Amino acid sequence: MDISVELEIRNRLLGEEDPALITDDLFKRWLNGSLSIQDVRTTVSFAILLGFQSSLFSQFSLLIRKNRQLEWSLVLDLLSKEENVPDAEFYSEVLAGVEHEPHFETIAFAPFPSKKEVQVDAIFKRAKQFHREKWETEKKHDLKRIMEWKEVGKRREASKRLNHLLLQYPNDDLLKRLQKELPEFEYQSLPTPRKELDPIQVLNQQIEKEDREVILAARKGIIKSMLKIAKRSKKQAYDIAVNLHIMKDFDSALICLEKLKPKLSVLSLKLEILLEANRNLDALTLCDEIDEKYADQPEIHFSTMYSRALALWGLNEKTAAIGLMAEITKQQPDFRSAHSIVLRWRADS
Repeated sequence: MDISVELEIRNRLLGEEDPALITDDLFKRWLNGSLSIQDVRTTVSFAILLGFQSSLFSQFSLLIRKNRQLEWSLVLDLLSKEENVPDAEFYSEVLAGVEHEPHFETIAFAPFPSKKEVQVDAIFKRAKQFHREKWETEKKHDLKRIMEWKEVGKRREASKRLNHLLLQYPNDDLLKRLQKELPEFEYQSLPTPRKELDPIQVLNQQIEKEDREVILAARKGIIKSMLKIAKRSKKQAYDIAVNLHIMKDFDSALICLEKLKPKLSVLSLKLEILLEANRNLDALTLCDEIDEKYADQPEIHFSTMYSRALALWGLNEKTAAIGLMAEITKQQPDFRSAHSIVLRWRADS
């Protein structure tokens, strides 16, 4: 907290000034933009300590109406406590205000235990819809670039961008059709002077190539057999999915999990596979499903928060990802590798 504001409050209280008047004065300065973020946090803490939650809700409403930038984490913290219940008008104003905020992205994925409440749920749904629309716009833009590159013969650029899209939208029919039209482009190296080849070297290269082909053929056969067993026996399907995951055959692993009951172990493995396969949009959707199914289990909620942050980072939503992972470290400092990931992400962003 900003020490000057903290000292100011302390001195004014020692001077026996009315706490309500101190709060009103700080609120006016907050509205005029003369308080820093640290000053605002001090003011909010002071108001909550005095039991002025209703005044805080009014202050937030006023800031929204006047298009002032909000520290949304403060709003979320206030709303997340069950004893703080604003009126319906406040929720409407928040829902209207968040879309105009530069950090609106943090709302969609913020930890918020009161999502069950109808008005709060509406805020989250709108925020996630905003994200989906944003990603859909980016997808259309990428498709336009791919078609342009395809027309002018820039096949490498088109293929690279297409492969990136297919990771996020593996079942998109248009992308699959384009993939057939745009086979993986190989770099064309500049012609090099011909030189006499070493016969031993040529033989070794041929042997290596044949060995690779044998290994690949064997791998395909093994995977095919594993899928047949998984189809016949649900009891073995999970273990087979684990092994296919280790083998990096993510699509086959997901096929094994499709027929299983959506128990936590199955959903957790599926989420891990989706993240490793870089299918981040599908991972976010699964996080929502798990959160809804296990809403009364905080430890699972932290686990999905962690996965959601990884998925957001994979989608280049760096601000939201760092904010979410940092929130985990605040509430559970030793949760998995959250602390080291936050440090690495902040260094990279």
